Amino acid sequence: MSNLPAHFIADLRHPIAYPDLDAGRWFQWSSVPLIELSALDTYQFVKSMLPHPVQTIMEVGCGNGYLSLELARDGHEVLGIDVSPDIIEVAERSSAAHPQPPGFGSLRYLCADVNTWQAPEAHFDCVIFNRSLHHISALQQTMEKVQRLLKQGAGSSARITPTIVSMSGRPAGSIRCNACSS
Repeated sequence: MSNLPAHFIADLRHPIAYPDLDAGRWFQWSSVPLIELSALDTYQFVKSMLPHPVQTIMEVGCGNGYLSLELARDGHEVLGIDVSPDIIEVAERSSAAHPQPPGFGSLRYLCADVNTWQAPEAHFDCVIFNRSLHHISALQQTMEKVQRLLKQGAGSSARITPTIVSMSGRPAGSIRCNACSS
């Protein structure tokens, strides 16, 4: 269950600080500077790693949905998936809080476990785990599922960094995932 208040909105373009929320000292939505140093920096990093103008993206463990929302605002086709119905409700509320800009791609949130979700194979250009990989108990199974969900291309491989798993051969310093190798 989410400990976020019913009015909580996670939106980088309309940041709201929640300093009175008892969510820990480093809660990324407790102040605008923390929002900029954590959520905004994460979005900018992910955006810089996407190799093509428009991607079909799945964010596993999307939480409050801020990253999926921003990527859809950039024109991408995005699916945010999380096992918590309460946090999916926060993501949907955040998405609905402001009109979408011209060029908005598509955005859908789904409450499901990625390992049991019946998904079309080779459908996504990019699968992102933003601060969620450590919550995955069946990591090998999850990485095998991700490999099946990713579109296959010449020389493609999945890469893991602390933030992203994607088809891209970037970023430098990423860790190759043997379960996901082509």
